[in-house]
Amino acid sequence: VEQHLAGEWLRLMTLLGEPRLIECSRRIFNRVLTDEQRLNWFQKKRLSQDYWAKVCGLSREQLAHAQEALSKSRQKDKKNGMVSVPEPNFFLQRLADE
Repeated sequence: VEQHLAGEWLRLMTLLGEPRLIECSRRIFNRVLTDEQRLNWFQKKRLSQDYWAKVCGLSREQLAHAQEALSKSRQKDKKNGMVSVPEPNFFLQRLADE
């Protein structure tokens, strides 16, 4: 089931083509999936920006700019006193239940 969800998520990110969402997805997949799952599904232990850009039809530079934009957004939120919400642990908890 998890592999199908990851596949659908990847398909959606590719269709949307939004670099910031694609970079966020890469980070989430690196955090949520185990090394073994990434090796089985992507043949990579870690999903680098180079690899992820090729998979999603973007350039490495587009993902780097997206990462920079996300970082600037977080810094701006901190300056304005906004508290960033941590990423949901739903997937980590779900995988731990198995």
